[in-house]
Formats: sequence, structure tokens, C-alpha cells
Amino acid sequence: MSAPIAVLGLGEAGSLIASDLAATGVTVRGYDPASERSAPGIERCSSAMSAAAHADVILSVNWSTHKD
Repeated sequence: MSAPIAVLGLGEAGSLIASDLAATGVTVRGYDPASERSAPGIERCSSAMSAAAHADVILSVNWSTHKD
């Protein structure tokens, strides 16, 4: 059994990517502070750190924020 994949950002793109990964049988843990979007087969985590803990791969699928 391999370690999970973490998906940080479960908006439109992140939830689709996470769902597709979960459909292959991979364990996927996700975190998003703003989105309540649920993705089938995804273990929602309460923080980015808990989602990424012991993950083999971490995908960051979120916006870059910049304040002038």
C-alpha cells in the first residue's frame, strides 16, 4: 500500500483532479479553507499540514494571491 496523495485546493480543478485520482484506487486527502465542495472518495482534512502528512505526492491546486 502506498502513501496517500494530498490535494491542496478543492475548488473546481482540484476536486476533479482529486476525484480522478481516487477513482484509480489511490488514497487521496484534501484540504481547502474556502471550498465546501465535496469530492467522491476524498478524505477531507482540517489543515494543509494534516492533508500533506506522510503523502508521497502533494499537489497544490490553488490561486496565487498577491496584494499590491
